[in-house]
Amino acid sequence: MMTTYLVPANAQELQERIQGKRLILFYPTIRCRNLILAQLMSLFGDRLIYHRARGDDLSTLAWAEALLSEIAPTVGLNWQDAEDTSEIGELLAEALNQHDTQPIMLYLDEVERVRDEADFHAFIHALLRGLAEHVQLLISARTLHRKPWISYLQAREAVVLSTEARSTALTFTTEPQERPQVDVYGFGRGRVFVNGHEITTWDGLLPRYIFFFLMDNELVTRDQIFATFWPDLPVKEATNVFHVTKRKISERISTAASDGQNYEFTTYCGGFYMPSDKVCRHYDVADFEKLMEHGYYCDSDDERLDLFLKAVGLYRAPFLETINMPWVIQHREKLRMMFVDALVSIGRIMRARNQSQPAVGYFQRALREVPQREDIHREVMELYVLLNRDQDAVRQYRFLERHLQQTMGLMPSKETRQLFDRIK
Repeated sequence: MMTTYLVPANAQELQERIQGKRLILFYPTIRCRNLILAQLMSLFGDRLIYHRARGDDLSTLAWAEALLSEIAPTVGLNWQDAEDTSEIGELLAEALNQHDTQPIMLYLDEVERVRDEADFHAFIHALLRGLAEHVQLLISARTLHRKPWISYLQAREAVVLSTEARSTALTFTTEPQERPQVDVYGFGRGRVFVNGHEITTWDGLLPRYIFFFLMDNELVTRDQIFATFWPDLPVKEATNVFHVTKRKISERISTAASDGQNYEFTTYCGGFYMPSDKVCRHYDVADFEKLMEHGYYCDSDDERLDLFLKAVGLYRAPFLETINMPWVIQHREKLRMMFVDALVSIGRIMRARNQSQPAVGYFQRALREVPQREDIHREVMELYVLLNRDQDAVRQYRFLERHLQQTMGLMPSKETRQLFDRIK
């Protein structure tokens, strides 16, 4: 069951999305939190009660006491005699229910700072059980585990908001048979989460490198793996190293899953290593490539624009920028060129729709990746003329001229020089 939704563009759409849900969760990697907070403030006004956890490695009791100390004057809460976090949750729910008859939202931010999972779960369950229909709870954290939220998602009492175009909800996917949710981010330095827990240690670099290779190649033979990582080792030695490394990957995933089970990341069938059905996987790079592929072949400009905008949103940084193995470098360049294609396509669609200023922005982003592309420079120069910014058009040409001279010892092409002469 899919439970993750893209953040709406405005406050009215946000209100429609969260209506009737007593629990709202931000997906851990969500961006523009401050913008969403501003939208919520416009919806709830002084009925939005905000608290941000302060400090590191807080006990649930210390965090709850800080929360209640801060909001007690607002909601008229007396909590000093509470015996445990469950009772604190019940008292808070009662105070919120009586505070106002209009819709209220309690926004708890940076809850990843709180430890003592059992106490935290008891507080949340008690709070949510006691909330009246007009009171909603929003949870925001940079890391967020599946529990205690999953039961509310299964009951359709909760909604997850994200800023990513995702093919799977992963951390908050609910399934008839529970499987570890492996959430992989290849753009940037490379991050891996299992059920919301980030894997930060891999017992060496090799398990991490091979994990990303297997993630990036869903069907791969043993010979391809050996040629990539151990081209000079005898087959027997390479086999031993590979199986030891594969076991380390399994251990990292199983440890992060925290359920006492052992999970293989891949399975061997018909001469290929392929994804194991014992885990559920999400990969931002695969989503990016799928969006780009659909964008290349669709006939509608509206659909193409939507697909490419989503793809650009996923490309946050170069692919696995801290790993410089040949297979990574090759794929990094391919993805970079796809990113440029998306930016240029968006710019050209916007230009055709007379959206000159945003078109310039997308073309300039493309030029940061490929400053030698004269066709994009010409597009920018022409748009600057349309915007009555002739001096910017001249500066754009001068930048291209210097870049080509310094990097290749060349002058701009005749077509570009003729455009420049017309602008002058």
